[in-house]
Amino acid sequence: MISFFYDYLYNNKMQHRCIEQALSSEKISKITRMAYLSSNAYKYADINNLPPKAIKRYKRILVYTKPEDKHHIIVVRGSMLLKRPQDLLMNINMKNVLYNEYRFHKGFFDEAVKIKKELTDKGVLADGYTIDLTGHSSGGCIACILAMLTYESTNQVNEVITFGQPKFIKDVYGCPLNFTRVVNIADPIPILPIWDYKHIGQTIILDVYNQGNLPKLSAHDMKSYINNLVLDFMRPI
Repeated sequence: MISFFYDYLYNNKMQHRCIEQALSSEKISKITRMAYLSSNAYKYADINNLPPKAIKRYKRILVYTKPEDKHHIIVVRGSMLLKRPQDLLMNINMKNVLYNEYRFHKGFFDEAVKIKKELTDKGVLADGYTIDLTGHSSGGCIACILAMLTYESTNQVNEVITFGQPKFIKDVYGCPLNFTRVVNIADPIPILPIWDYKHIGQTIILDVYNQGNLPKLSAHDMKSYINNLVLDFMRPI
């Protein structure tokens, strides 16, 4: 497992170094904003913790809407295993399901289908609205699949930005969407499942000086991602 983790780091770190210098200030700002939104998905999962009026809360997602721009940001919450044990059943449902030409992790795919139906029924996926999506951990996987399902019907998806996202797809060719995957270098979750599935899109590895390379679960926490985004993007190259 440790050896596999280091292979993963080696194969991705050079890609990170190549693209790091090409990131615009606008892109960095957008990634950082998405990180805070992904963190808020856990904050507002508590039914007693009401989000601001501008945010619509559904079962697993938050929707930030700017009507004047006809734009939605859809934020998908990741797993909360202690409070919501049903999330574990979703995570371990690793059969693959064929949809069009792609094979997806069944647990994440089924959740994305449910969310798309809910958003369609609520009128969120209105014609003319552009959409960005984000999510942490399993929420990132669901956001990616939801983007692919939504793009198929509306063609209005701009970008998907995820944090600490595991693998979720078997076939990665031919997808026209813009995926950006942000990963803490010490986060072990993105290598899972260690067989069968793959990642998709551009990868940004955060390798903050004091983080170390040994895998640790604390590196998967959204607070760690937010802290490391600030430290990594502000240091000189």
